[in-house]
Amino acid sequence: MATVAGTEVPSLEALVGAVLDRLPAEALRALAGSEPVAAAERGTFVGQVVELAQSLAADRVCGVEHVPNEETARAIRDARAGRDVTVYASVDEAFKDLGI
Repeated sequence: MATVAGTEVPSLEALVGAVLDRLPAEALRALAGSEPVAAAERGTFVGQVVELAQSLAADRVCGVEHVPNEETARAIRDARAGRDVTVYASVDEAFKDLGI
């Protein structure tokens, strides 16, 4: 999790997953089986969120559990241990540092 002004912020995957966990099974099946995101939308934030939701919904419908690969697991361990983590006082500060 990221930290902004001393408050832990969930990852986008965790946030979308929490929303999906509240949906009825029929809604998960519909989302998992919906049309793929159009090529023009894939690079947008909304397109990426929709693709993430579709993927996570499909995993829930099929009973797939996410197990991170070693590189991802190492990055998670490092972040939890505070290695190579930058903490910002605000989102504005983070965006400024990232040039956004």
